[in-house]
Amino acid sequence: MKLAEAEIQLFNDSLDRCVADPRFLDLFYDRFVGGSEAVAAKFADTDMRRQKRALKASLYTAMLAADGNEPALRHLEWLRDRHRSVGVAAADYGYWLDCLVATVRESGGEIDVRTERVWRKVLDVAIRRMSADPDEST
Repeated sequence: MKLAEAEIQLFNDSLDRCVADPRFLDLFYDRFVGGSEAVAAKFADTDMRRQKRALKASLYTAMLAADGNEPALRHLEWLRDRHRSVGVAAADYGYWLDCLVATVRESGGEIDVRTERVWRKVLDVAIRRMSADPDEST
């Protein structure tokens, strides 16, 4: 599903505001890891500085994928395989998304109902791609 240009731009503008806040990624991981013992266990030995850079890049990749960018869609398939290799299940993405949207609200991302809906639409494209069986996503 390719999103409308106005939706992509709204997401991009909101994401740019979020990542301009130096606390954004810390707030997200505090919420995400701190809110679940299972998630905390998965991140116990993670280099969080590197993880935060990867998340930031992945959010922009998700935006490109929602705009129909084939290399971005293929990268999401690589992420799917990487996540599965460390025990991330498709069911885990809903919690991740809820934590992310809550952090956007908290960090000054100026999120209103329309912006939240666009965040969820953009990231739904990524989540569906990353949750699909390998044979279904090509």
